[in-house]
This record gives sequence, structure tokens and C-alpha cells, in this order.
Amino acid sequence: MSSSLDKTRAGLKELLREYSKTVVNLKSKDEAHRDEAEYAASGLKSSDITNRIRAVEFLEILGENPYAQDYLLKAMNDKEGSVVQKAVQALGKVAQRKSIPALQDFLRKNNSKHLSAEITRIIGKIERKAT
Repeated sequence: MSSSLDKTRAGLKELLREYSKTVVNLKSKDEAHRDEAEYAASGLKSSDITNRIRAVEFLEILGENPYAQDYLLKAMNDKEGSVVQKAVQALGKVAQRKSIPALQDFLRKNNSKHLSAEITRIIGKIERKAT
């Protein structure tokens, strides 16, 4: 199963890399980042949980793209806990300092001990990375 997941992630990375090359050649870097994140996040609107989780994985692959982080923060408001959990985990890997206020706000509103602990860990990680 892990091998299958690794192949899927590798395929997604390649797809996004190819898309990014095309976009970067046509637009400014900021526009390319915005369009790249919008493309990756398109599945967040799906009624299918699997598509929403896949969109979060696409956004995670984009790394520190500032627009991708914005979409990941929005995904934390999903009605499905598995999508929220995946978004929190993705932010733990790619979030930057600008995400801290939104994470703190979510932490205040959240009533899941597990998510609260994860978000607290992520905030600490971001703060350590920034100093």
C-alpha cells in the first residue's frame, strides 16, 4: 500500500511540476503561484471526500507556495474530520509564520484534543523555524 501511495504522490508531483512549467512561462511568478494553487485546490469544492483529501495532498506538494497555504487553512473548516486532519498535517509540513494567527484562531474554536495537540505542535514548529 505504501508503495502505491508513493507512486501516486510521485505522479501528482510530476503533474503539478509540468503544469507549473507551462504556467511560469506564460505569467509572472506570483500569478503562476496563484494559478498553481487554485488548480491544486479545485477538488476542495467536491462533494466527494476522496477528492477533497486529494486536493489537500496536491496543496501539500506545492510546499511553501503562499496561496497553497491559504487554501490549506480554508480546508481546516471542512465538515469532514479526515479532510481537516489531513489539512492540519499538511500545514505542519509547509506552514509559514503568516499561518499562525489562523491556526491559533482554529485552536480556540476546536474541541478535539487530538487536533488541538497537533496544532499546538505545528505552531511551535513554525515559531522555532522562524527564529
